[in-house]
Amino acid sequence: MTRKTKFDWMTVTMEVLIVDGVDGITIEALTKRLGVTKGSFYHHFADMPTFRQEMLALCLHESTTGVIERVEIGATPYEKLMILTGLASSIDPREVAIRAWALRDSTAHATLIEIDARRMAYVTQLYRDLGLDEDAAARTSRLYYSVFIGGQHMMPPLNTPQMLEIFATLRRLAGIEPIS
Repeated sequence: MTRKTKFDWMTVTMEVLIVDGVDGITIEALTKRLGVTKGSFYHHFADMPTFRQEMLALCLHESTTGVIERVEIGATPYEKLMILTGLASSIDPREVAIRAWALRDSTAHATLIEIDARRMAYVTQLYRDLGLDEDAAARTSRLYYSVFIGGQHMMPPLNTPQMLEIFATLRRLAGIEPIS
Protein backbone atom coordinates (compact mmCIF):
# COMPACT_ATOMS: atom_id res chain seq x y z
CA MET A 1 0.00 0.00 0.00
CA THR A 2 1.53 3.31 -1.08
CA ARG A 3 1.33 6.39 1.09
CA LYS A 4 -1.14 8.96 -0.12
CA THR A 5 -0.46 12.66 -0.12
CA LYS A 6 -2.91 15.46 0.57
CA PHE A 7 -2.93 16.04 -3.18
CA ASP A 8 -4.02 12.41 -3.75
CA TRP A 9 -6.90 12.94 -1.32
CA MET A 10 -7.95 16.18 -3.01
CA THR A 11 -7.77 14.68 -6.50
CA VAL A 12 -9.97 11.73 -5.57
CA THR A 13 -12.36 13.99 -3.68
CA MET A 14 -12.87 16.19 -6.72
CA GLU A 15 -13.58 13.09 -8.82
CA VAL A 16 -16.17 11.97 -6.25
CA LEU A 17 -17.69 15.46 -6.08
CA ILE A 18 -18.13 15.53 -9.85
CA VAL A 19 -19.72 12.07 -10.04
CA ASP A 20 -21.61 11.71 -6.75
CA GLY A 21 -21.95 15.25 -5.45
CA VAL A 22 -21.04 16.45 -2.00
CA ASP A 23 -23.01 13.62 -0.33
CA GLY A 24 -20.59 11.15 -1.91
CA ILE A 25 -17.65 12.69 -0.07
CA THR A 26 -17.34 10.44 2.96
CA ILE A 27 -14.26 9.10 4.66
CA GLU A 28 -15.39 5.57 3.82
CA ALA A 29 -15.91 6.34 0.12
CA LEU A 30 -12.58 8.12 -0.19
CA THR A 31 -10.55 5.47 1.67
CA LYS A 32 -12.14 2.74 -0.45
CA ARG A 33 -11.29 4.60 -3.64
CA LEU A 34 -7.73 5.24 -2.52
CA GLY A 35 -7.28 1.75 -1.12
CA VAL A 36 -6.19 3.01 2.30
CA THR A 37 -7.43 2.91 5.87
CA LYS A 38 -9.22 5.64 7.80
CA GLY A 39 -5.97 6.17 9.66
CA SER A 40 -4.49 7.55 6.45
CA PHE A 41 -7.25 10.15 6.34
CA TYR A 42 -6.65 11.16 9.95
CA HIS A 43 -2.92 11.31 9.34
CA HIS A 44 -3.54 14.25 6.99
CA PHE A 45 -6.76 15.80 8.32
CA ALA A 46 -8.24 16.35 11.79
CA ASP A 47 -11.81 15.66 10.70
CA MET A 48 -14.21 15.94 7.77
CA PRO A 49 -15.02 19.66 8.30
CA THR A 50 -11.29 20.47 8.27
CA PHE A 51 -10.84 18.33 5.17
CA ARG A 52 -13.68 20.13 3.37
CA GLN A 53 -12.21 23.52 4.33
CA GLU A 54 -8.87 22.49 2.86
CA MET A 55 -10.64 21.26 -0.26
CA LEU A 56 -12.38 24.61 -0.66
CA ALA A 57 -9.12 26.49 -0.06
CA LEU A 58 -7.52 24.45 -2.85
CA CYS A 59 -10.45 25.23 -5.15
CA LEU A 60 -10.09 28.93 -4.34
CA HIS A 61 -6.39 28.85 -5.13
CA GLU A 62 -6.64 26.79 -8.32
CA SER A 63 -9.59 28.69 -9.76
CA THR A 64 -8.33 32.19 -8.99
CA THR A 65 -4.64 32.61 -8.20
CA GLY A 66 -3.66 29.65 -10.36
CA VAL A 67 -5.66 30.87 -13.34
CA ILE A 68 -4.47 34.46 -12.96
CA GLU A 69 -0.86 33.28 -12.87
CA ARG A 70 -1.43 31.42 -16.14
CA VAL A 71 -3.10 34.45 -17.73
CA GLU A 72 -0.40 36.88 -16.60
CA ILE A 73 2.14 35.34 -18.99
CA GLY A 74 0.46 37.43 -21.68
CA ALA A 75 2.50 40.46 -22.68
CA THR A 76 -0.44 42.76 -23.38
CA PRO A 77 -3.92 43.11 -21.88
CA TYR A 78 -5.37 41.71 -25.12
CA GLU A 79 -3.10 38.64 -24.97
CA LYS A 80 -4.13 38.15 -21.35
CA LEU A 81 -7.80 38.36 -22.30
CA MET A 82 -7.27 35.81 -25.06
CA ILE A 83 -5.49 33.40 -22.69
CA LEU A 84 -8.30 33.81 -20.16
CA THR A 85 -10.89 33.29 -22.89
CA GLY A 86 -9.19 30.07 -23.95
CA LEU A 87 -9.28 28.81 -20.38
CA ALA A 88 -12.87 29.95 -19.84
CA SER A 89 -14.08 28.33 -23.07
CA SER A 90 -13.50 24.78 -21.87
CA ILE A 91 -16.24 23.40 -19.68
CA ASP A 92 -14.83 22.28 -16.35
CA PRO A 93 -17.06 19.79 -14.50
CA ARG A 94 -15.33 20.79 -11.25
CA GLU A 95 -16.79 24.28 -11.59
CA VAL A 96 -20.32 22.94 -11.94
CA ALA A 97 -19.83 20.51 -9.02
CA ILE A 98 -18.51 23.22 -6.71
CA ARG A 99 -21.42 25.51 -7.58
CA ALA A 100 -23.86 22.69 -6.77
CA TRP A 101 -22.06 22.12 -3.47
CA ALA A 102 -22.31 25.84 -2.66
CA LEU A 103 -26.10 25.67 -2.96
CA ARG A 104 -26.18 23.38 0.08
CA ASP A 105 -23.24 24.38 2.22
CA SER A 106 -22.61 27.79 3.75
CA THR A 107 -18.82 27.39 3.80
CA ALA A 108 -18.75 26.36 0.15
CA HIS A 109 -21.13 29.23 -0.61
CA ALA A 110 -18.82 31.74 1.09
CA THR A 111 -15.82 30.34 -0.79
CA LEU A 112 -17.67 30.63 -4.08
CA ILE A 113 -18.58 34.24 -3.33
CA GLU A 114 -14.87 34.93 -2.80
CA ILE A 115 -13.93 33.06 -6.00
CA ASP A 116 -16.47 35.02 -8.01
CA ALA A 117 -15.41 38.35 -6.51
CA ARG A 118 -11.72 37.74 -7.21
CA ARG A 119 -12.41 36.59 -10.75
CA MET A 120 -14.70 39.53 -11.46
CA ALA A 121 -12.16 42.00 -10.10
CA TYR A 122 -9.48 40.51 -12.33
CA VAL A 123 -11.64 40.54 -15.46
CA THR A 124 -12.77 44.09 -14.72
CA GLN A 125 -9.13 45.16 -14.43
CA LEU A 126 -8.35 43.48 -17.75
CA TYR A 127 -11.12 45.45 -19.42
CA ARG A 128 -9.86 48.68 -17.82
CA ASP A 129 -6.38 47.85 -19.10
CA LEU A 130 -7.93 47.42 -22.55
CA GLY A 131 -9.16 50.99 -22.41
CA LEU A 132 -12.72 50.71 -21.14
CA ASP A 133 -13.84 53.21 -18.53
CA GLU A 134 -14.78 51.95 -15.06
CA ASP A 135 -18.51 51.53 -15.76
CA ALA A 136 -18.01 49.87 -19.15
CA ALA A 137 -15.32 47.57 -17.72
CA ALA A 138 -17.63 46.51 -14.87
CA ARG A 139 -20.60 45.87 -17.20
CA THR A 140 -18.49 44.00 -19.74
CA SER A 141 -16.84 41.85 -17.09
CA ARG A 142 -20.26 40.91 -15.66
CA LEU A 143 -21.39 39.88 -19.13
CA TYR A 144 -18.15 37.94 -19.74
CA TYR A 145 -18.45 36.15 -16.42
CA SER A 146 -22.15 35.44 -16.95
CA VAL A 147 -21.30 33.74 -20.25
CA PHE A 148 -18.63 31.69 -18.51
CA ILE A 149 -20.99 30.51 -15.76
CA GLY A 150 -24.11 30.19 -17.88
CA GLY A 151 -22.43 28.27 -20.69
CA GLN A 152 -21.47 25.56 -18.22
CA HIS A 153 -24.94 25.24 -16.75
CA MET A 154 -26.95 25.01 -19.95
CA MET A 155 -28.24 21.56 -20.83
CA PRO A 156 -26.26 20.44 -22.65
CA PRO A 157 -23.42 22.79 -21.73
CA LEU A 158 -22.05 24.94 -24.52
CA ASN A 159 -19.02 23.43 -26.18
CA THR A 160 -15.68 25.16 -26.62
CA PRO A 161 -16.33 26.51 -30.15
CA GLN A 162 -19.69 27.91 -29.02
CA MET A 163 -18.09 29.58 -26.00
CA LEU A 164 -15.30 31.04 -28.15
CA GLU A 165 -17.87 32.41 -30.59
CA ILE A 166 -19.82 34.11 -27.80
CA PHE A 167 -16.64 35.58 -26.29
CA ALA A 168 -15.64 36.90 -29.76
CA THR A 169 -19.07 38.51 -30.11
CA LEU A 170 -18.64 40.11 -26.71
CA ARG A 171 -15.25 41.53 -27.72
CA ARG A 172 -16.77 42.99 -30.89
CA LEU A 173 -19.68 44.51 -28.93
CA ALA A 174 -17.25 46.05 -26.44
CA GLY A 175 -15.10 47.42 -29.28
CA ILE A 176 -12.04 45.48 -28.16
CA GLU A 177 -9.50 44.75 -30.85
CA PRO A 178 -5.91 43.60 -30.54
CA ILE A 179 -3.50 46.36 -29.62
CA SER A 180 -0.30 46.32 -31.65
